[in-house]
Amino acid sequence: MVRPNLLLAVSAFAVCPIVHLAHARAGQPADAKIELRTGLSLLVSDSPDVERSNAIPWLRRAADRGDVSAKFHLADLYWSSFDSSVRDDRKALQLFVEVAHPGDPYAAANAGALFHASADRKDLAKARTWYEVAA
Repeated sequence: MVRPNLLLAVSAFAVCPIVHLAHARAGQPADAKIELRTGLSLLVSDSPDVERSNAIPWLRRAADRGDVSAKFHLADLYWSSFDSSVRDDRKALQLFVEVAHPGDPYAAANAGALFHASADRKDLAKARTWYEVAA
């Protein structure tokens, strides 16, 4: 699930991903926003040479610094990846729940969907709880 207000911001990041990478590689002190922008730039890159999984370290660092948006996008990447080496529903659920606790309805809906659809930890009561939080 993509946040509607984030689409415009993501498109702006996609225009110049090299700028973000250059700042990060130049040894300048990185902050969570630069790491988030770099990760998002890699996620939306049209280049055939860029793998979506390259965004993980950037989003992970931003998430570790407390950036909620980075946590959401990292969870979404873990959940929606077609690459089996990246896909990790447990990590996705953990991050969605972290983001949903402060009241993010999109993260709550995604947590509900993971509890609802998961083969190994299907829990309809928890799914319903998160769906209600999202509503």
